[in-house]
Amino acid sequence: MTIDIERLKTTIKSAASNTARLFPGYAEAADIEGELWIWLLENKETVRRYDAEEGGERTLAFVMKQKAMTYANGLKAAKLGYSPDDLVGYSVKQLKILLEDVFEYENWESSQTDYHNTIRSQRIEATGDRITSLIDVKAGLEKLDERNYNIIVGVFKYGYDSQEVADMLEISLNSVPTTINRAVRALSKLLSGPSDVEVPERRTVQSNAASRAAQSHLYEG
Repeated sequence: MTIDIERLKTTIKSAASNTARLFPGYAEAADIEGELWIWLLENKETVRRYDAEEGGERTLAFVMKQKAMTYANGLKAAKLGYSPDDLVGYSVKQLKILLEDVFEYENWESSQTDYHNTIRSQRIEATGDRITSLIDVKAGLEKLDERNYNIIVGVFKYGYDSQEVADMLEISLNSVPTTINRAVRALSKLLSGPSDVEVPERRTVQSNAASRAAQSHLYEG
């Protein structure tokens, strides 16, 4: 079976250009394209297998995106002087799950804490890796800018509904979901870099969140 080169060109160009936009000043689309072509030439049988499978085109497009991101992260790491192995990535979806637990877990220093009694029963079983992730996210929150920090605390600690978020930020109700996603995305982006940023002094939540924070500690542990 021959490989559809024209279709691959489209897939590679899309993966390269989309990834380059995420790494301005670090990775050029042309360089990413070249790297992807090298991978394809070295893995022809894998590409042929994708072509033969139902849904293989989508799978190959996903693989190309992953390869492009790995390559671009490596270029960025080389320019900034850290190792890609230092990076721990968290998607927006993962962070939304972790953030609910971050504000419930009280004893961050001890792995012997009865985690199952402090976190809702349907949550993923606690492991050393998961606790490490929770600690990472809490540390990331302390480095986040004040506006996004306030949004995340209001929504994930105090359970603000859309109207409360709109009132706190003085924005329209329709823009609330996008605003929340942007705040979580900002945290995701911050956590994608090396963890050597100085932690600023702890902030408190503004507006009506401030009145709630006055009744209970913003962070325990």
